[in-house]
Amino acid sequence: MNDLHGFTYLRSRFAQNKLFFVGTSCAMYIGMNATRGDEMMKIVNGYEIGPRADLREANLGGANLAGANLKIAYLTGVDLTGADLTGADLRGAYIGGAKLAGANLSGADLRGAYLYGADLSGANLSGADLSEAHLYRANLVGANLSGADLTGAYLVRACLNGTDSE
Repeated sequence: MNDLHGFTYLRSRFAQNKLFFVGTSCAMYIGMNATRGDEMMKIVNGYEIGPRADLREANLGGANLAGANLKIAYLTGVDLTGADLTGADLRGAYIGGAKLAGANLSGADLRGAYLYGADLSGANLSGADLSEAHLYRANLVGANLSGADLTGAYLVRACLNGTDSE
């Protein structure tokens, strides 16, 4: 990791947990860990990742969030295009309008997640638990749903053309 001499961390509620680094030559640190209470937080692309994180409108396209705990997180409008969310815990997360095209969500726990209008086109949801998930108007065109649990999922007006659900 880079030398943290002169490192200043400024955090603002209005910055949606975006980290700003002052007095360093590095614009962001990936993989830093912090704690909030007794919960472990991780810094990815300058954002705090953890339970109840506020990541609305964040740009996390292509990020490695495999195994991340994002339970009850606010991910409305977030860009997770092509991100790796393998085995991530997204139970009860608010993911409405998010861009998840081509994302890997295999084995992810999305029980009770709110995915209203989310773009999951071409996403890998194999083995994911989507039970009781709210997928109203979600785009699942070409998504891999093989082995996914959709028990009690709300699929009203969801687009499922070309999905693989073997």
